[in-house]
Amino acid sequence: MTQILSDKSDLSDKSDLSDKSDHKVRNLPMEIWKPCSIPPDQWHIATVGPLTIRLRRRADEWHIATERLDEEQHSKDMQPFAPCEPPDAEWQRWIVSENAVEARLLPVMPDYPVVVRPEFPLNIPSGARALFFVSIPAWVRIIAQNGEPVTLCEEPTLILSHTWFGEATAGEFCYALPSTARRKIDDSARRPYRAICPVMLVNTSPKQLAFERLCIHVEGLAVYRGINHLWTNQLKVTSKAADEPNVVTFEKEAPSGESAGSEEIGEMLSEPRKRVTQSILQRSFGAFRMFGI
Repeated sequence: MTQILSDKSDLSDKSDLSDKSDHKVRNLPMEIWKPCSIPPDQWHIATVGPLTIRLRRRADEWHIATERLDEEQHSKDMQPFAPCEPPDAEWQRWIVSENAVEARLLPVMPDYPVVVRPEFPLNIPSGARALFFVSIPAWVRIIAQNGEPVTLCEEPTLILSHTWFGEATAGEFCYALPSTARRKIDDSARRPYRAICPVMLVNTSPKQLAFERLCIHVEGLAVYRGINHLWTNQLKVTSKAADEPNVVTFEKEAPSGESAGSEEIGEMLSEPRKRVTQSILQRSFGAFRMFGI
């Protein structure tokens, strides 16, 4: 697969779409993740919350243009591909086999860890545990396929601000989540382009734990289909002594029961970026501050 440099859209082919239907946003939150046949030489548009994707296939080329709108005004917009006018914006080209006639969008986790704060400052006593729900804006993987899928690109639904987690000489680059970790799932988290990640914090240290910030290594998270939004597998963080790394465990299946907010969760839509087969130790969870009581 070869990617060619960006080009300006050819507006001369607007006349070819005079009989195409206009793009109308409908509430089809989970339908958008199904494959869609793309006729040749027709621009199609899909909406994933604030992210708009326009694409066209022409011979062995795929042309893609993306745009992001205001999140609050488009938080419920989820529209599978439908014919549209050519984009009045720059688009990029990919060379793919002419046999690839279907487009598919898949939700995936961001490409870097994310940092989240609790809704309110809180303490977790020694021997206690607490379940939190973290809402993570998904990225969208754009695939051309006819049997064998070819990933063309990935686009974030939201552009997240950058942050640094850890010490100056031993930290890591992360994204800062605009939402907070909450004890219950509220309407602000139930957005169809966001994935809810259940996080179980367990304090096995002899000291009380003050939860200030949490770094989530999302590369170990799969994405699952929910009823009206997305889910990830549960993450368990066990805090030990202050001078020891935390034990991080990625559950291997979709959350259920309390961890799923009593919702029935469906199929896996995308696998983790990195398959984690056992618990790992990470000192980067330094946002946990311990103190004696």
